[in-house]
Amino acid sequence: MLSLLLILMKLLVWFLLENFYLDEHVRYIVTIYPVVILWFSGSLSNSDSPQSRSYIFAAVILAISCAMFVARIALVTWKHYKRPLYNNKGPNMSPIEIALTQRRLFL
Repeated sequence: MLSLLLILMKLLVWFLLENFYLDEHVRYIVTIYPVVILWFSGSLSNSDSPQSRSYIFAAVILAISCAMFVARIALVTWKHYKRPLYNNKGPNMSPIEIALTQRRLFL
């Protein structure tokens, strides 16, 4: 039960961080949710006792992670159209031209 609670807490904290604090860095990364959904689906399908507390708690976490995945896709889509990360209003430049205009050295 403790490990399931820790997974749920990490999932909730990551959802809040990626949607509100780290949005510009991880906007289009959504792979964590399908992995968690597949993991809990496999864990629930291989469980021996569907009436145990840990099974019910894992099923609740599975439902929460499915809801978070749908919410994440909706938020990413909405932010993509309402607040895009990149503007296409400037001149089209190649990656080399962009690198030459910057003062940092890429290694």
